[in-house]
Formats: sequence, structure tokens, C-alpha cells
Amino acid sequence: MIHPATILPVLCLLAASAIALPLSALQDPGLALVIGLILLAGAATAIPAFRAGRMMIPASVTALSLLGLWGWMGVSMAFSPVPFHSLIAFCTFSALPMTFFVIGTHPHRHDMVRWLMGGMLALFCLLALPALWQFITGVTTRAHWPMLDPNILCTLFALALPLALTLALTAINRVQKITGLIACALLCAAIIATGSRGGLVAALAAVVTLIAFMDRTLIKRVMAPAITMILSVAIMVFILGPQTTTIDRMATLAQNGADENGLLPRLIMHEGSIRMMMDNPVVGTGPGTFFLVYPGYRGSISDTSLGAWAHCDPLQWGAEAGIPALILFYIILGAVLVRTIRAMRMATPDRRMDILVPFTALLAVAIQSHVQFPLQTLAVLVPCGILLAAWHHATTLALQNGDAVIIHAPGPKRTGFLVATLAVLVLFIAITVPIGGALFEMRAASRAWASDEPADARNVLIHLARADRWGPHSFIDPEVTLARINISMINANDNPTSRTRLINETTDLLDAATHWNPYWADIDALRGDLALAIGLRDSARGHYIRALQKNPLHFNARIALAHTMLDDKKMTDAVQLLDMGLRMPHPGWYRTQSVALLKSYGLAQ
Repeated sequence: MIHPATILPVLCLLAASAIALPLSALQDPGLALVIGLILLAGAATAIPAFRAGRMMIPASVTALSLLGLWGWMGVSMAFSPVPFHSLIAFCTFSALPMTFFVIGTHPHRHDMVRWLMGGMLALFCLLALPALWQFITGVTTRAHWPMLDPNILCTLFALALPLALTLALTAINRVQKITGLIACALLCAAIIATGSRGGLVAALAAVVTLIAFMDRTLIKRVMAPAITMILSVAIMVFILGPQTTTIDRMATLAQNGADENGLLPRLIMHEGSIRMMMDNPVVGTGPGTFFLVYPGYRGSISDTSLGAWAHCDPLQWGAEAGIPALILFYIILGAVLVRTIRAMRMATPDRRMDILVPFTALLAVAIQSHVQFPLQTLAVLVPCGILLAAWHHATTLALQNGDAVIIHAPGPKRTGFLVATLAVLVLFIAITVPIGGALFEMRAASRAWASDEPADARNVLIHLARADRWGPHSFIDPEVTLARINISMINANDNPTSRTRLINETTDLLDAATHWNPYWADIDALRGDLALAIGLRDSARGHYIRALQKNPLHFNARIALAHTMLDDKKMTDAVQLLDMGLRMPHPGWYRTQSVALLKSYGLAQ
């Protein structure tokens, strides 16, 4: 049975894992709710321990390295030229160390680990059902619901597979064994449904490692789950699955071609990320700024990515937070490996699986993190915190070295620790709640903006004002949106006094936005639109060029710049500019508008 003291933190962490699934990795108001649940779990853990006057805090090399990486992310955030995005990224990453320390400091962490691992397995098996439905019914060739990216969904299935396999191998009755076999079949089929090559390789590496190093007495039980997993994969690939998402994608894994499934675009992206890191080697460009800065480092036309992620988490952290973050990440990986080897040598047979299961699940995530971006998402960071805590607890029991700081806090010291804990909780709440409120109001403003109803048009300004009140000064989305509205009003307004007022207001809004986010190409594009609206064509052209220098994929600026070139009779330059955009990853509307623009000048049929 579960210990009563663990019920609230276990429920909070499982709820955080579930709520994090559909959240966007960039800006999502749900961040506040997920962090709030983790903080609630922390309060349910720390406050009773402090009141009892005894608390154990993990202090192994792994724990201290993780703390160091967390701290360095905070240092990088403090120096970031884009504070708001860096604050969001820092809070997002904080989910991993916070979850780890919440579990690691709980006096009944053994119960917590057992129930959390079981809860995660159940959650991800349930998640496999809609993935299979999407794939089998042809809704999509690559299952991704409720997430936006199928590769991240596959990471969750890959890290859950060792848990399912262990359930089948260590079952003490028929019900547990059947449950484990069903879980193995579901997860393997779901991995194929996502069409993720990296996830498939990561899952295979995790399973092979688990079988290779588990207790030899379990070998005779491997046959049934192995056959189950192989049959599940075979059915998905050869009977139910279209080959374009399985065999064809696997066939391109080792191809060094410019095709979007080949390696060349990823290698070009990594090369640009390295240049970005070397230009900012100490504190980086700031956590969460990769998608803003990287477009200026695009290597060539063969880079078919949108540039939102480096598709290599340690490299992205190196670019965003400097080389120290990259080094600390690999120190953590090395510390985990060394500690696992030591613990496996000393562990009794009944303890080996407790170490191997979370280790192999983390191994799957580590592999996937070098080809995708799972560690940029709350949906993976929270489970990783749970797995890391489970692994740390198991290795501590095996090593019997007590590598934790035991705090005895009688009298006044106990009160001091309690106050410090409450201060940390209040600090994170004070940070995340305004972020959540501001992002929620901006989403409401976006929905109202997209509506044709007059009432919704009026509501846009209301939501923008609320978002501005909720967010910190560095949250500039309301200012940029209001500047866009003002420019449209300037174009439709013939009153000199009103135009002058709008022009001055818009200029001030864009100046403030540039101060808080110098990398955002949208601001330069809007400056170009404003210059055009008041008849400053040369100035507008310069702003559009700067927008494209910051982000070659800013297609609004590309269309506008081409339009000014065509007006100036620079036909060849305009055609080349538009054609270059067509060779890049582009939305469908860009091709339509490019052709329409050229037709209007008699340059296309």
C-alpha cells in the first residue's frame, strides 16, 4: 500500500506529467500549472520533513552536477538580451531538477518511486491507444496527438518500454505478466506509429541494454516479451503501416543527402549551432533564444529545417547558455554511467533491476536528445526527473555510501529552513503565475484577432491590455501586436493629426520591443511596414533587409522587399529574392503570393 505522506506528491507529479503532454515547448500558459503542481509536491515533501527536524538532500556528483547546470542556466538567463523568453526556458528546465529533488528529499521516496513508475507506465500506455488509432485509421502517417511533434511522443514510449518489459519479466502472477506483455505490445506498436527513427533506435538500445545486464535468472523469461514485441513491430510495419513512415524513413537514416529525411540538413544545422555557440561561448545567447538567433546562422539552402531547435539538446544548450552548459550536461551523463557501473557491481540480484530500469529509460532519452529536442519540453523533463530520482535512490541503496546531506534542524534553525523553503515556493509562484496569465491573454487576443466578429475586434485591445498588465516589462508581444494594429490604421487613416499620433505611438512601441528583444525579425519587418505607410521607401527597404538577415524565413518581409524592388524596376533582383525563398522551407501562401506578385508585374503567367 502507498504511504499516506506520499499520496499528495505522487498525485501532483503524475498530474504534472499528464498536463504537460499537449503543451507547446516555446510559450504556453500551462507552464504555470505544471510548475505549480511540482511546487505543491515540493511543499508536501519539504514542510513535514522540516517540521520533523530531519531532511535528506541528495548530494552525489550527479545531483551536484544537475544543480550546477540548473544554476548556470540561471546565470545565462540573467545575462540574456531576451529576458522573457529566457525566463520561460529557465522555468521549463527547472521542472527536471525540481522533480528530482522533490522525490529525492522525501522520507518515503521508495514508495514514491514505485507508484510514480507505475503511474508513468499506465499513462504512456493509455497515450499509445490514440497514437495507434491515428495511424491505423489513416488520420496521419505519423502519430503525434496530443503533442505537436511525433518524435517527442516517441521519446515517451521509448522511455516507458523498459518499464513494461520489466513488468513482464518480474511478474509474480499471471495478471501481471499479461499486463506487462500487453504494455510491451502497445508501446512497440506506438513507436512504429510515430515514424520516429531516432526513437526506434533509442528504444532498441534501451531494451538491449536492459536484457544484456539484467540478472541471469530472468533470461529464461525473455522469450515471451521478446516475441510479443517483435510481432507487434512486424504487424505495424508489414500489415497495417504505410511503408513511407517506417521502411522508407529507416532507409534514409544513413543517407547523407539533402532530402529532408537525410543527414545533411541536420549536419548543416549542427554546424550553424556550433558557430552560434562559439560566437557566444561563456553565457550563450540566453536560454530559449535559439529559434530567434539561429536563423541568422543558417548554413546553406540545404538546411531544410525551420530553425526552431538544434535537434541536439546539449548543442542547443551550449548555444543558448554557453560552453559550460554543454560541459555540465556531459558531466551529468558521465556521472550517471560511472555510478551505475559501481552500483551494478555491488548490487544484490534483487536490486539490479531497480537500477537498470530507470537507467535504460534515461538512456533512451539521452540517445534521442542527440537527434531531437526532448529535453526542451515539459512532457519529457518531468518524467526524466522521476526516472533520475528512481535511479539515484536505487544506486544509493546498492552503494550504501549515504551520499546525501542529512540535515538536523532543531529549534531556530528549523524555522530558518522552513522560511527558506517557503521563500523558494513563493518565488517560483511569483514568476510563473504572471507568465501564465500573460500568455493566456495573448492567446485570447490571437483568437479574437482571427475572428471576423466586430465584438471580437474590440476584445483584441482588451486582451492586449490585460496581457500587458500580467506580464513583466520584457514581455513585448502586446506591444508588437498593437504596433501591427496601428500600422493597419495608419494605412486606412487620412487625418493628419491622427496619423501623426499613431506614427509616434507605433515608433515608441517598436523601440521598446527592440530593447527587450533585439533578435526578433518581426520588429524590423514592422518597421519596414511603418516606413512604407508614411512613404519612406528607402528606409523600408533597409528594415526588410535587416529582418531577412535575422531570419531568412521571414516570408512577409521577403514579399514586401520584393514588392519595393519591383516598384523600383529591379525585376531581376526581385525574381531572385522570391526564388530563393521558394528553395527554403516555406508555407503554401508564400508560393501563391509570390506568383500573384510576379503576375501583377507581367513576370509570370
